[in-house]
Amino acid sequence: MRDPSLPDAFFKRDEVIRRVALQGTVELCDGSTQEAQSSIRLEVTQKTSACLKPRFPDLTPFDTVALLVQNEGPRPLRVGLRLIHGARTFRPTMNDFSISGDRELVEPGAQREIKFPRECFGTYGFTADWSDIREVHVHVALEWGKSDGTASCIHLNGFFAEERRMCAGPRLTYQGLTKYAATEEGVQNLCAPHAIGPFHAHNPGLHVPPPHSYPQESAQEILAGRIMGQRLSLPYLWDAKPTPELEWDHFLHRCHFLRTVVRHFAQTGSNEAAQWIDAVIRSWITRFPAPVGSNGGAGPSWETLSIAWRIREWLWVAGIVWQSPSLRRDTRIAMLASLWESAQSLMHHKGHPNNWLLVESGALALVGLCFPEFKEAEQWFSTGLERLCAELARQFYPDGVHFELSPLYHGICIGVLLDLVNAASFYERSLHAGILEVLEKGLDYLAWIMRPDHTWPALNDSGGFQGNYCALMKYAGYTLGKGKHRRRAWDCESDPQARGCRTFQDGGVTIMRTGNRQHPAYLLFRAGPAGASHVHGDILSLELHAMGRSWLVDPGIASYAPGELTDYYRSAKAHNTILIDDREPRPDLQDFRERTRSGRENTFSLCGEDVHIAAGIYRGPWGGDAGLHSWVRSIVCVKEGEYFIVVDELYGTGCHVVDTRWQFAPAEVRFCNETRSVIAVDSASGAALMIKPAEPHASLDVRILQGSEVPWGG
Repeated sequence: MRDPSLPDAFFKRDEVIRRVALQGTVELCDGSTQEAQSSIRLEVTQKTSACLKPRFPDLTPFDTVALLVQNEGPRPLRVGLRLIHGARTFRPTMNDFSISGDRELVEPGAQREIKFPRECFGTYGFTADWSDIREVHVHVALEWGKSDGTASCIHLNGFFAEERRMCAGPRLTYQGLTKYAATEEGVQNLCAPHAIGPFHAHNPGLHVPPPHSYPQESAQEILAGRIMGQRLSLPYLWDAKPTPELEWDHFLHRCHFLRTVVRHFAQTGSNEAAQWIDAVIRSWITRFPAPVGSNGGAGPSWETLSIAWRIREWLWVAGIVWQSPSLRRDTRIAMLASLWESAQSLMHHKGHPNNWLLVESGALALVGLCFPEFKEAEQWFSTGLERLCAELARQFYPDGVHFELSPLYHGICIGVLLDLVNAASFYERSLHAGILEVLEKGLDYLAWIMRPDHTWPALNDSGGFQGNYCALMKYAGYTLGKGKHRRRAWDCESDPQARGCRTFQDGGVTIMRTGNRQHPAYLLFRAGPAGASHVHGDILSLELHAMGRSWLVDPGIASYAPGELTDYYRSAKAHNTILIDDREPRPDLQDFRERTRSGRENTFSLCGEDVHIAAGIYRGPWGGDAGLHSWVRSIVCVKEGEYFIVVDELYGTGCHVVDTRWQFAPAEVRFCNETRSVIAVDSASGAALMIKPAEPHASLDVRILQGSEVPWGG
């Protein structure tokens, strides 16, 4: 957060007690090396980097890296650091590394000293200290959406390490809280044991699961120290790094696990649960004061997205546990101070221009709405709402599909809107009509892509192949099915629509539902844009569900951690698509504008009474040197979904080997030489799926991979 320029009696600051220069050598992106005693000039057309090698690798005494830069170009630039550690606990072939997120902004013509405190770094690996920093990579990129092909210039004028005497959190003192952030009377009212806002025990939003695939323990297990599959305990909860994955650290600091214990308290009134929540929140606030002069970077504690999620989890504490005397008054005061710091951070800083901005804007509006006692509450609400409406217009297509084309992130954005609509109804505040319009269209899309077994596909980055958003849909039914927002009921209790066809033209997604309620068939065809981020090579891929189970699936993704398995999950090889001479379609190589362009030009569908047809076209790019090929895939639903015909047409020149990939959900898969077809059998029910080439050539080569690592497959 930015320094609020308050007196020390109102706001606590860290003290820099030592500062040393780290200049050693610099290796530029062109491979040249020079001494870093003088200014280093970098040209930036889109992004560039430089490798700084410190004079000494042991930075243990220090907790901040500072970089003095000057932007001499006409456009804003984003700057970030990557620290390369000497240890290799993350991957045997890769050094552990810590990242700052590349989000510190330097305005045109500005000279700025950027402080990167240790708490703004997220780390891949078990390395928790700075005892062996081999390299510091400086990453510079144009501000998102500002590239026009011309070069900008930035100078690196200094490279330092600092040691601070840090204060305990929160930084906002009681005097600052009662005389600057709020009023004495307002704080006293807030601290009294009572329920705050619409986040109460009867709100089904309490049961929406967290957006991660780590284990979700029961309240008793969490109280015993088991969180997201790891054994943890107070007071060392926040210092633990039991996995090398940065994502696990982020989810811990976002406090998703608290909601399970809050539900337990709501059901039982357990003092143990309330006391545990009190201890966890107070320990976090004390341990992690807001970083002043930093946007939080990629650090698990104060990254902008972590702030937003934590606000939303704490709202359930305020709505349900606040009334318990076991939540101590000192903890309530500390929470109020930390919420003020969180809102100020979101006012000053923005995260990635995708679902992050929607979640952050919604959280800022919510904290302003639910805590009107803060003097800046109305500003938080109006700013959050203004940003939210701008992002809804930018990120959601007219057909209601979110521009990342991921059901997971689509659902996350819908959850934020439901929280806001629910809170606005409770406080009798009006919202822009466009919010409800996007919400209803977005829910309509989620309802259509739901499989007959009430699971969801995993397009792009969406976790595993059996996503479940039923709790979110129930929350939607509760929020939109009452009062002035009364609309159609959303839930998973009734069967999905058994028959029909729907194409979401902008998102480029077609769903075919055939058969009857006893034997429904479902096919999803993925054409259209690749997506703003979290992109997979699943262009013109499809999913098939029939006879009570999924057959052809998008496997989703297991982790965001860099590595060969993550690369495989994101590749075309892991999807129901094609390769040309082992070269993949690479929609991720398209620029942002092309990745998010409406799919109306590339998608065709005919949804009639007796026939459903969908088609899409992909014009490149392809990985490697696959030539300028265009690929058209058409799908025809025949005989009530008993057959689906898939036609692939390639346009280009030369003779090539075409590899058609099919990804099966777990089943017994075999090749039948007699029929020249691949057959998948469900051993439990005996149901089977046959994939048969229309003209099986003698040269047909069929390979079945199951759990393969060389090559990756299965």
